[in-house]
Amino acid sequence: VFPGGTITGCPKVRCMEIINELEHSPRGAYTGSMGYINRNGDLDLNILIRTMTVNDRTLILRTGAGIVADSVADNELEETRHKAKALLKALNIHDTE
Repeated sequence: VFPGGTITGCPKVRCMEIINELEHSPRGAYTGSMGYINRNGDLDLNILIRTMTVNDRTLILRTGAGIVADSVADNELEETRHKAKALLKALNIHDTE
């Protein structure tokens, strides 16, 4: 089920194989799902496209961009940096560039 097709692309299995070839570490919670189910059966889930996790005092921050046929690589990279800066700002961590 996860990561969702909106994250991996299509055909999903081949896209996930390519992601596995290109990425050197597991995604952890990133592009997974988080949400809740309450006692009356209501369910609300989302796909984690901007995530921060802490493990052994190490902050792991992940963001991404939607790549389509006419995407410009530099623009997509800048988009991911912009999203990451917003997460760092939420933690009061300032950009060092």
